[in-house]
Amino acid sequence: EEWGNAGRGYENSADWKNAARFYELALDWRSAARCFKQVPNLSKAADYLYQLRDWRGAAECYETNGNWHKAALCHLHLKDWVAAAVCYLSEQNLLRAAACLGRAGDFAGAARLFEEQKDWLAAAKCYERLPDWPKAAHCFEMASNWTGAARCFENAAAWADAARCYEQAGDWSNAADCHESMSAWLPAAACFKRAGDWAGAARCFEKAADWKKAAALYVKTANWLKAAECHAACGQTSQARQCRQ
Repeated sequence: EEWGNAGRGYENSADWKNAARFYELALDWRSAARCFKQVPNLSKAADYLYQLRDWRGAAECYETNGNWHKAALCHLHLKDWVAAAVCYLSEQNLLRAAACLGRAGDFAGAARLFEEQKDWLAAAKCYERLPDWPKAAHCFEMASNWTGAARCFENAAAWADAARCYEQAGDWSNAADCHESMSAWLPAAACFKRAGDWAGAARCFEKAADWKKAAALYVKTANWLKAAECHAACGQTSQARQCRQ
């Protein structure tokens, strides 16, 4: 009580430094912070306000004092993601700034910052949230995440790029489906063959009018009717007759 009274006396006479010192002795952190702001000793004022969980007051002092990291932490406690991002940007911590913008729903801003830092996967995920499929696909490619890139190209109906990325990932079935989507029958057939999907390959060879290859694969799948039709289409009448027996 004695220290508190002394602190109030000094405060009333605008002797902020001594007032703050006696309030500290009295363990009256809020009053000490108030006087340290007047000294000004914003670092100490902010630290006491932080201890008191006065996040807004502490953030204001830390920002004025240029302590962007501690200011950002205060804003995080307040769930003020944009303000935290601004503080992280002020100290050139672009990754944390991007994470905060993402939590604020500013996925475009977050993606750009992640790209600057070459955090391609994080950037891709932000572009997916927008959604901006071509940019997401590009970032997945930069991260060598071929399946992610292929999926985004597929969502953008960019079938050739999707097929290329699925092939890079060794996903031959999906690559074949993409080739089929743009009527690229021979590449589709090749991918179906690599996937061990003989029926799919046969179907594509048939659509490409490559009757002999289609017939051979229909025989492999025991689809005798289709095999006979393909043999007949290329003039192999004896083979067609055998398939119909």
